This record gives sequence, C-alpha cells and structure tokens, in this order.
Amino acid sequence: MLLEGVRVLEFGHVWSGPYCGQVLADLGAEVIRVESSIHVDVHRRAGPYPDNVPGINRSGVWNAQNRGKLSCRLNLKTPEGLELARRLVAISHVVVENMAPGVMARLGLGHEDLQRINRDLVTVSLTGYGQDGPWRDFPAYGPMLDAVAGMSWAARADDGVPQSVNGWFPDTTAALFGAVAALHGLTRAGHGGYYADIAQLEATVALFPELMALASLDLPDPSGANEVPSGAAFVLPCTGEDEWLSVVVDSEACWSRLQAILGVRSPVPFAEARTTRERLAQLSAARSRDALVGALQDVGVEAAPVLAADDLLQDEVLRARGAFVVVEHAEVGAFETYGPIAGGPDWAPPARALPAPCLGEHDAYVFEALLGLSATETERLKASGVIA
Repeated sequence: MLLEGVRVLEFGHVWSGPYCGQVLADLGAEVIRVESSIHVDVHRRAGPYPDNVPGINRSGVWNAQNRGKLSCRLNLKTPEGLELARRLVAISHVVVENMAPGVMARLGLGHEDLQRINRDLVTVSLTGYGQDGPWRDFPAYGPMLDAVAGMSWAARADDGVPQSVNGWFPDTTAALFGAVAALHGLTRAGHGGYYADIAQLEATVALFPELMALASLDLPDPSGANEVPSGAAFVLPCTGEDEWLSVVVDSEACWSRLQAILGVRSPVPFAEARTTRERLAQLSAARSRDALVGALQDVGVEAAPVLAADDLLQDEVLRARGAFVVVEHAEVGAFETYGPIAGGPDWAPPARALPAPCLGEHDAYVFEALLGLSATETERLKASGVIA
C-alpha cells in the first residue's frame, strides 16, 4: 500500500483533522489518534446513535470519519502526558493537528518544538483562517465558513437570499488538501521537516475557480439558482414523494431536446431559458424521476436524480463502484459506511476498511509495544490521570 510503514500522529477533533487522518489511514498509514476521556471529542458525543443508545463509542458520525485508526488516551495537561506525546512524535512520520492557532505551541508541541524532536517530521496544521492574518483567532464553524468563503452566496435561492449549504465542505476540502500536503512532505524524507499551514477558508475559495475568474475580470456573477455561466440549470419536481431531478443545458441543441422531452408546446429560445423554470416544473411534475432522467440522458442532455442520504446507500452507481463497506465495530456491531475513496486496490484494499476505535482501545499497543512501557507502568499512569 502507498503509505505502508508510515506512522501518523493525529491531534484532531471534530472534522477536518480527523478526516485528513482517515484519508491517510485509507492509503495504508498507521494513524494513532491522541484523545482524552477528560475532554471527549464533540463528535463522540453528538450521535446519531444506533438504536438511539448513546455512548462515546457509538456515534455514527465519529465512527464514519475515524475508520481504520488507532486510539490512545493522553492528558496533555500533565508533564508526563506531554513527555509521552513527545516520545510518540519521535517515532512518527507525520503529525496532523487541527487545534486552534497557538494551542499546540502553548503545549510545547508547536512545529518548531516538534522539529527539535524529529528533524524529518511532516506537520499538517488545519485551521479555519490560518496560523496568521487578521482572522487567525476567530472561531471557525461550518456555516460561518460557508458564508465567508462565498459558498452561501454561490448557492443563493431564486429570491436571491444566500443559503447555508448544510454541510461541512470547508472541513473536508481542507482535510483533502492536508492529505496531499502530507504526501508531498513525505517525499522530502531525509531532507528536513515539512510544515503545511492550511486554512479552510482558502481551501473552500479554491472550489470556485470560474466565479473567481469572472470576478477578477469584473464580469457579472452568474451564480445562484437556475444559472450556470454558459447556460441554465434547473432542479425540477417529479411525481414521486419529494422526488426531484437536476438538469443543465448549455447549448441550443440541448435546450431544444429538453423542451421536446418535456413536451413544451410553444418552445422558447435558448436565450430565455433561465426564465422558464415554472413552465418546465409544471410538465416535469407529471413525470417519473428515473424515467425522465433516463430519457434526457439518452438524447445527450445532462440530467441526474437529486438523491437524499437514504437514496445514496442504494444508488446503483455508488454500489457498482464499491463506495460503501460494512465494518464490524466492537460496540455497535456491523454497520455500513463510505469506504476508502482515493486510489485503487493497490493503494487501499478492502482489508483497510477497519472500524473506528473505541476511546483508548489501543493504549496498551501504543504505550507498551511502541514506547516500551511495562504493563505496571501503564497502569500507574492510568491511575495517576496521565493516560486518561
């Protein structure tokens, strides 16, 4: 596997750091998540929970985004806990962290501190607005980043009101950039360390190259409902309960085919396409979503069903690609979640689709097998609140 033999130490919480670590785990790295039972990750406590039974090892979100990792507990507010963390850094290749700017440095685990411990270490820092700049210390929550990065504006509704996209796209986008940075840093092994300062804001702005290009040329912004730069986009209702399809037309020919398939009696010119959604919706509402999507695709019109989460689990395209895996979790049992995304079988074979760890599940392996502590010493550190 691509990262076989690479050890990643993850000081992560919530979303961006953990997802970055999971991508690296999917590529074959041994990813050790440093956690604490004193300050349990919010996603361990957020659910949703199978059978509505809460538990710090049962959260559906946490178990989906920490697949294939190891978990050890450390109280980093104790001198012994910090010393153990430093010893783990010394035997690792990559550190991924998404603490607020300054937190790692105050712990004595800033990039320069880590470099003194391990000269070739790759460090990936993921924050909302970066390690410097005027917004460095601002809290970074998904909806706020959606707004400030232009995503809410690009998704504005028919009435022109900006919309939250109801997802954590800044986190996952930055996490993917973080994984790429880690891979790049690993190519420099033996030539000194590597540090990547990745801001979710900048990563999200990079999702809109066409809109940024238009703005730089002082051209009109075509974003928003039913608009794409070269044509028109529509989300149209269909006959089923809460069933919709998405269609994009970017040429006169496609526009003519769409109108013909829907049975528009008085076709309008392509130049007026963006003003016709209500007429099209009246016709599409009487048609089966899947049949209409198939008919449009058959004549070369870009169309796709709008899928809800439960649809995604049954989607034939995703199923055919092997996008989902069944993992066996120690407390939850068997459950289905998304599988490794990057690479082919040589990068991330199905055997890597391991469950997320229970809190502190690998304490013995980390502290005894890797660091050489005795079982007696490990128990002493647990009793004293260092391994906690």
